[in-house]
Amino acid sequence: MHIPSQTTHRKKLSLTSLIDVIFLLLLFFMLSSTFSKYSKLEISASAQGSITATQQRTSLIALDGELIRLNGQGASRADLVALLAQVNDEKNIAVITTSAQTSTQQLVDVLSTLSEVDGLAITIAR
Repeated sequence: MHIPSQTTHRKKLSLTSLIDVIFLLLLFFMLSSTFSKYSKLEISASAQGSITATQQRTSLIALDGELIRLNGQGASRADLVALLAQVNDEKNIAVITTSAQTSTQQLVDVLSTLSEVDGLAITIAR
């Protein structure tokens, strides 16, 4: 008597759940990564210097919301660079004052604009 051997048929492996997991991982990594560049703006603490008041050239920059004033005169951000770059001296100091209407982003924008001027020391006052 011949007993037939039982052949086991394996079920096909479903890849649907594996594809779902891979898709979710891909989506997570795409959304958690950033594609924009962050710029670096150096801010240092003020220190005592040996420059006397007669050797310094101080400019007052007042920020009042969207309005920018350089030594009392209205100016744009591009004007700040041009006017402060005219005085090519290592003893330039820019004092920035802000009002309650000035946002942090506006202050950072002006600071990044002023970083283009060589030899300019920046002080922020409120």
